[in-house]
Amino acid sequence: MLEKFNLQKFFLILLVCFLIYFIYSIKEVLIPFYLAIIASYVLQIQVNYLQKYIKKRSLATTFVCVIIVSFITVIVISVIPIALKQSIVLIKHIPGYVDYLIETLSLQDVLVDLKQNIKDLDVNNDLYKYITAITANIFNTIWISGLKLLTIMVYCVLVPVLTFYITHDWNIIIQKLSILVPAKHKNMIFTYCTEIDNVLRKYIIGQLEICVLLGIYYSVLLSIFKLKYGLLLGMIVGILSFIPYVGTGIGFIFGNLISFYQFDSWVMVFYINMVLVTGQIFEGYFVTPKVMSNSVQLSPVWIMFSILAGAKFAGFIGVILAIPIAAIIRVTILFAFKRKF
Repeated sequence: MLEKFNLQKFFLILLVCFLIYFIYSIKEVLIPFYLAIIASYVLQIQVNYLQKYIKKRSLATTFVCVIIVSFITVIVISVIPIALKQSIVLIKHIPGYVDYLIETLSLQDVLVDLKQNIKDLDVNNDLYKYITAITANIFNTIWISGLKLLTIMVYCVLVPVLTFYITHDWNIIIQKLSILVPAKHKNMIFTYCTEIDNVLRKYIIGQLEICVLLGIYYSVLLSIFKLKYGLLLGMIVGILSFIPYVGTGIGFIFGNLISFYQFDSWVMVFYINMVLVTGQIFEGYFVTPKVMSNSVQLSPVWIMFSILAGAKFAGFIGVILAIPIAAIIRVTILFAFKRKF
């Protein structure tokens, strides 16, 4: 009997390891499913609330999905074209910013030495190799960009459809999964999952609110002070604000570089920096404490480590899932200690 039990445990562990390896090996294919599951998880509160009044879950799910898609469509139509236009203009002006940076940092002597070293090389041979490599890279970039564009277009169609069906069947999926849990462990696992759910829901919804608020704040104020690419810079800072100090750091670096290059007056540079500093104070002392309410309770060092580790193991989707997974690990460790002691 004992041998049979150990054999069952061995095969169960083997099956779990195989599933983990299989999921990791096809992680790129599962990206739209991950995004749809995250979106469905966030939308559960709204759908469950509407279901109390509409009764039919399909209608409640449809109504919520239509509202979300309409909101995203309005953003895409009204904001994205301006951001794209500013991106194109920014790319055209990058050489000017580089020249300004070189002149400001007095790098001319370094570049002269570099050019002299290049002249001392075998010009014909190196030039041929350089042109060949550049040509290959151009064709490779065009091919990869085309595939990425096609992938994004497929995601734009697939993710909303998957989100609708997963949201509609969410309660059924949870019920089916609960059947697999042994009866004697149901209360413990239910308590554990409830704690994780509270942490994750607060974090995801809170972080979305912070990103939107900061994106609006920086985009509006930088545009009011007529900073070039203010809308684009504000959107980037808002989106990256979930990574500690990264969004703010990018805002300060590029905000100051653009303002120094654009304005002759130190007063305008001071105003731009006041917007950035005020935004950091607004985020650190008002928005984040109010919205997040210490939901994750992880130090910035561990958050940054989690994001870097997630990016290493799973790329873009790893960055998205890094902090929630870190929060789950923290809840699991605390829950285990509570059960043991």
